[in-house]
Amino acid sequence: MLSKLATMQRGIAWVTARIEEGFGAICILVISFLVFAQIIYREVGMPMAWMEETARYVFIAFAFVMAALTARRREHLVVEVLPLIIRKKLTTDIINLCMQIICLILTVLFAYLSYRYMMYSWSIPGYGPGTGIHLGFPKSFPFIAAVLLVGYYLAIVIKDAAK
Repeated sequence: MLSKLATMQRGIAWVTARIEEGFGAICILVISFLVFAQIIYREVGMPMAWMEETARYVFIAFAFVMAALTARRREHLVVEVLPLIIRKKLTTDIINLCMQIICLILTVLFAYLSYRYMMYSWSIPGYGPGTGIHLGFPKSFPFIAAVLLVGYYLAIVIKDAAK
């Protein structure tokens, strides 16, 4: 039973990672295209505000989702000097676990605050001047990323604590 759960967890992690990587690649392509097109249109004398605004929103989404991907890969907080100073592996593992727990606590706080911010943004009328989309949409990405981060940090803490 546990081996099936572990296999299913690895499969979900693989699919999630591919979705996040694909999302990041698409975001970079969209940002590059929009910025390049905006430069061309500005040089021709026909600047389009929606291109700049859309590129900004896509960049916000990209930054937050890639932060979650970085946390899942454990590339977010790496102390490489620690094993050189402290020779005992157990002490190093305990310090790393404490750092992961601190990250989890801060991420839960960030998730709570970003949820409140997202709900506030959706409750007030506000639309982007260039795109016309509701401003609650781009302000939802910090909460989405926070939910991913909480899940990843929780998995990291459980895995490290089991060691």
